[in-house]
Amino acid sequence: MNYELVTLIRRGNPEWEGIAERLHCEAEKLISVLPSPEFSKSIEDLKFEGINLFDYLTRRSYDLSQSLFFNRAPVPSFSEIFMNEDYSISIIHEGQEIGIMELFQNTRRLVKNIQYLHENGEKDYIEEYAIDGKIFSEIFYFNNLPQEIHFYNDKKIPVISYFFYEGRLEYVSLNDQRTGEVKEGFKSLDSFISEQVAKIITSIDQVRISFLGLELTALSKTNSHNILRLNESPFDENGEVKGNLLAILTNKIDYIQEVEVSLETKQSLIKKGVPVSKVKVIRERKKEYES
Repeated sequence: MNYELVTLIRRGNPEWEGIAERLHCEAEKLISVLPSPEFSKSIEDLKFEGINLFDYLTRRSYDLSQSLFFNRAPVPSFSEIFMNEDYSISIIHEGQEIGIMELFQNTRRLVKNIQYLHENGEKDYIEEYAIDGKIFSEIFYFNNLPQEIHFYNDKKIPVISYFFYEGRLEYVSLNDQRTGEVKEGFKSLDSFISEQVAKIITSIDQVRISFLGLELTALSKTNSHNILRLNESPFDENGEVKGNLLAILTNKIDYIQEVEVSLETKQSLIKKGVPVSKVKVIRERKKEYES
């Protein structure tokens, strides 16, 4: 199968538009590797087939005929949902603002999250909702810094958990679907994502990515045929070839077998004296390739 792997669907982003065009023309399925409460709605709107890694692991289901309007949000008893003049939404309890509600953009006031506050105004926790109104995750804070994030299945059991130390993500766990008990632990998000992606993609698959960040890391444990369609400048702020790209071209990163670039980019790489045996020039309009 041909996949296009991205971090998130970023509708309205010019670079995303090129990815979307390739999905319609060249790929069979999208893989998104970061949590996205509206992923299911996005791929329905865009008419793609797709997998979101977090939805896949939590086995979350979606019923897009359902939704959660702001006036029906499950707030504490005797609280009032109040829309302010600037269209922000406050949760008021006994005359005090205890929370702030955020809505999904371009929807009929559907709840995206509710941020609850301590009396001093610091964050307490955030309830995040999926596009169909089911609880998606909870984020817990201490001294205004995140401490834990739990991503839930349909039964509100935490299947994926983040644990932070002084605001930095230090540990990711994959938990039992029935009990929430830890099954596997990972010392970084990169490690967690790369391990899980490698369980989905097989050796007969082809995967294309467009950037040198988390998308690249996500493929590090795969044995599929992997292609980088370079959508960013090959050079850093000092005019040198970016480290990850250079590692691909010199085969220090050997799990990317091809790098697709414009003719101009290939010529600039040749001038830098770097190997270009992996480089393919792509002509966007005709979808033709040459070495």
